[in-house]
Amino acid sequence: MIIMQKNKRSMRQYLILLLILFGQFFTLKALALSSEASDSTILPNGKSGIALVDMLSANVNSLGTYKYDGIQEAQINGKNLKASGTFFYKPTNLMRVEVKQFGSKTGSVLVKGAEGKIKAKGGPQMLGIKLSLAPDSRLLQMPNGFSAFDCNLSALFQRLKKEAASGYKLVAAEQPVQLENFGKLAIVIESQAPSDSGNKVVDRIFVDPTVKLPVQWDQFENGEFQARSKFQNYQTNLQLDDSLFNM
Repeated sequence: MIIMQKNKRSMRQYLILLLILFGQFFTLKALALSSEASDSTILPNGKSGIALVDMLSANVNSLGTYKYDGIQEAQINGKNLKASGTFFYKPTNLMRVEVKQFGSKTGSVLVKGAEGKIKAKGGPQMLGIKLSLAPDSRLLQMPNGFSAFDCNLSALFQRLKKEAASGYKLVAAEQPVQLENFGKLAIVIESQAPSDSGNKVVDRIFVDPTVKLPVQWDQFENGEFQARSKFQNYQTNLQLDDSLFNM
């Protein structure tokens, strides 16, 4: 019995190490990232976006239980990383992420329950093993560098508010604009950090003006394009049982 328990612990430790080593660095052919992605503003005549962000944040809070399909892609050390999955959110703060594609994490399920406890069930490459994880676990990290549970809509707008409170400038277009490389009308919001060479974009959000929800989020770091998140197939005011957020 003691030997079996030791073997089980050894297998669990091995699988965790395997996921850390390969999950973050598994590369796939990513969707084409815009060659024109730049941290220079595309809103030279934009207005303050603080009131707009407050309104969009309030809209998210009115969605009830919701889900969406997400795609993330990032450029890290010259490599393209891509992840996709379905995100579920139920007030207050119940979350579930079903990973459809992300290297060795493909097929994994992550849940955050009522007490804030995070659990995970590995996909086929993880042999379906179940784990309890700390909020800062590297196993939760997405291509954009954030935890999977920090990529929900409320967290996105909280990020913009925190940046504004720290001295960043929130700028928004006066009206929805048609962008050549975006393909649809969108409300554009930029969070700009002050620098010696002028304000540089840190976050650029594209919002669907009909439903007032983000459809794309571009991130920049140190003057470089870092990551792009896309939000698709929103479903809101769902009736989902709490058991979906337990494991």
